[in-house]
Amino acid sequence: MNFLTGFKDRTALVTGGGRGIGRATSILLAQLGTKVAVNYVSNDNAAKQTLIEIKSRGGEAFLIKGDVSKQEDVDRIVKETMEQYQAIDILVNCAGVIGYGAIEEASKSDWDRNIRINMTGTFLMCKAVVPIMKMKHYGKIVNMSSLAGVTAGMSSVHYSASKAGVMGFTRRLAVELAPYGIATNCVAPGMIETDMVSHRLATLEGRKRVEQMHPVGRIGSPHEVACLIAYLASQEAGFIIGETVNINGGRFVG
Repeated sequence: MNFLTGFKDRTALVTGGGRGIGRATSILLAQLGTKVAVNYVSNDNAAKQTLIEIKSRGGEAFLIKGDVSKQEDVDRIVKETMEQYQAIDILVNCAGVIGYGAIEEASKSDWDRNIRINMTGTFLMCKAVVPIMKMKHYGKIVNMSSLAGVTAGMSSVHYSASKAGVMGFTRRLAVELAPYGIATNCVAPGMIETDMVSHRLATLEGRKRVEQMHPVGRIGSPHEVACLIAYLASQEAGFIIGETVNINGGRFVG
């Protein structure tokens, strides 16, 4: 018997589902019984691997290619999901980019790219699915922030700003949507072993340095974040609204 409920006969749309946390989330939600629309933007092979893994475990899913920062792509992503599954009960916004470096090194294009994908993409996806969820008087939205949006980290001003913006957006959206049976929350991971941060873990010395930053002495896994996302998308988390839940191995308190 699963501890988490509320996934059977539900449909989830996961952005950035071709890799990293998005892939782990897509796989886990499918294992829990949810039909999953897996969005990705460019890496066809990685997205196909996500689909293969879901189906090899008995799950149901399909792929949708599209850029969440473009209105026309968002409209098509939502339209194709509705045509395939006739519902969007869960939205998980995992699509994102990261940046590093001091403000002197950051260009306006760096700033625009982080805001456009991390913030505007989240806004556009939420705006597109909210009417669908309102009609059903049910929905779960989980947005992706970061430790960098909570406290000063090792990334960049443009990345930190975009992730802090997602938290503020989530809080306000949660208040607007709660009366319609839609629970909106946010997760803020620390260092998670994905290809977005692989360059920092490429050497043994670099990996050890990063691991030592965490009181638990290791880096997090995408599956661990996916488990938190699944909880927030479950029936059991129905009284959690507008929160940013940290998952960072103790770095926030260490």
